[in-house]
Amino acid sequence: MLVVKKWNLLLTIATFFVSFLGAAHAENKPVGINQIPPIPDIVARVNGSDISAKHIKFQFVQVLKKSQAPFTSAQKEKIVRKVIDKEVVRELMYQEGQKLNLVADPKFVEAELQALKSAYKNENDFKEALLERDITENDLKKSIEVDSQAQIILKQQVKGMVGIDDNLVEKYYKDNKENFRRPTAYRASHVLIMPFSP
Repeated sequence: MLVVKKWNLLLTIATFFVSFLGAAHAENKPVGINQIPPIPDIVARVNGSDISAKHIKFQFVQVLKKSQAPFTSAQKEKIVRKVIDKEVVRELMYQEGQKLNLVADPKFVEAELQALKSAYKNENDFKEALLERDITENDLKKSIEVDSQAQIILKQQVKGMVGIDDNLVEKYYKDNKENFRRPTAYRASHVLIMPFSP
């Protein structure tokens, strides 16, 4: 009888210990690992133009696919904020392009779209990929157009602003000759001739 009580007590303690470890382990796991955090339908409004959550979710999923490790809630929030910031900058660039009456070359936009389509076996696979990402072909064209306008604006802003003449290059080289020198290099060759084959 005493042996049975000891076994019951030991079994109760073991059960309690195992259930306690399971509860402690479950508490340490972050909830919703690599799940898209709740994002409102409209994440930002830039000069009256709305930025939709579907673009943010798409970018977030791309980051998740590239990552090997799970993200905590704080990390996911930081990623979402960075993606929103990038989308706001893209929208500002697009609006600046509209003010400057810049139009992306339709041939370029179509060529980029065809290049994206060529990565898929056929048109149906391409459309399925768009559905999975919750975007339309028009959304994709618009995105290509926005990126194209941003490149045009950057080229216009930077072109002519950077001027480096040959005299400056030569002066920099003369002032920093030590940085351009290669240390003496030696090539060693070793030829082993054995009198007997192994």
